[in-house]
Amino acid sequence: MDSSASMERAAPASPASAALWFSSPRRFRSWLRGLPGHLGAAITVTALFCITVLVIALVYKAPLSIPRERVSAALGLNAVLPVAFAMALYAGLRFYKSLTGRLDPKDPPLLQAIAVDMTLMGLFLVTTYFHFSLKTWVQVINPRLYDDVYFAIDKDLQPVLDLFYWIRINIFELMPGVDAWYQAAFLLMFITGFCSLAITRSRYYPQFCIGVLLTLSIGGLSYLVAPAVGPFIYEAGLNQQATEAQAVMYWAHRQAIEYGMPWIAQAGSGYFTGGLAAMPSLHIAQAVTMTYFILRAGSPLFGLFLFICLWVTVESVASRWHYLIDLPVGLALSVLVIWLSNHLCRERRPAAAGTPDMVDRI
Repeated sequence: MDSSASMERAAPASPASAALWFSSPRRFRSWLRGLPGHLGAAITVTALFCITVLVIALVYKAPLSIPRERVSAALGLNAVLPVAFAMALYAGLRFYKSLTGRLDPKDPPLLQAIAVDMTLMGLFLVTTYFHFSLKTWVQVINPRLYDDVYFAIDKDLQPVLDLFYWIRINIFELMPGVDAWYQAAFLLMFITGFCSLAITRSRYYPQFCIGVLLTLSIGGLSYLVAPAVGPFIYEAGLNQQATEAQAVMYWAHRQAIEYGMPWIAQAGSGYFTGGLAAMPSLHIAQAVTMTYFILRAGSPLFGLFLFICLWVTVESVASRWHYLIDLPVGLALSVLVIWLSNHLCRERRPAAAGTPDMVDRI
């Protein structure tokens, strides 16, 4: 009897129960908490961020553009390709796990697991859309820039800059196609981390996903606090591909500054992922957050993630995307995100004796 009751509590709520929102907010919150895999927390994070961005759009008459970039200046490729690669890798790993019979009896039902994973992927896409929308408005909403202050700090810490340059030239320059790896390696972290933790149903899978969502959300809003374009406006970096992308993105930035929201409404869809915002470094925040949860999950990917994390740190400065001060602020954001993710995914009640930990199997 106890085991049956436990299974009933773990089962996902029926779709019709979503109608409880209209009868009682408390019941709706209870329905969210009852969703498997801490999905309710992920939905809440995404919903709060999207509502906040929509309010900002209403106040500042900011447009919500439909992305029409054939090639993203920031990524160097069409933004659809990473999504397609993630979906293909996920499907391949799912098929391989089923084909080899490596199904764990403690895993949730297959359709439930796929539904959770696809919902999370949808939340990533929605949050990313509103993140980049906000990023294109930052320069108009808060035109005061702090580049002079941040660049002065770089000059005061010139020996640290020189160390970053030395590492880039003497160590990372040995990597084939080195200029392309700043964005590619970062995307690889998210795609492989999400797919591997989803397939293995790691207990840290929810934290990993919610951490990514929180970084996009809090990080996007933090761009408004003390914005900066980037040190490339003063000096070129060591990454030629980045320098070319920065020129295109800076042109779009100047157009937005001069012509405001009307220009973004008219032409912004062609530069959707091209918004410039150096402070804080979300590449650092995301890389550290993902590496932390991969470590906690005991994943064999940890070594790769640690290497990419170090690479992103060095390249973000050597390519002049970021000032030195952007890095510790990005790290501080990561610490906050990790704490919030663990808090949102904490176990709410102890598991009964002899039953699996509900946090371990989602």
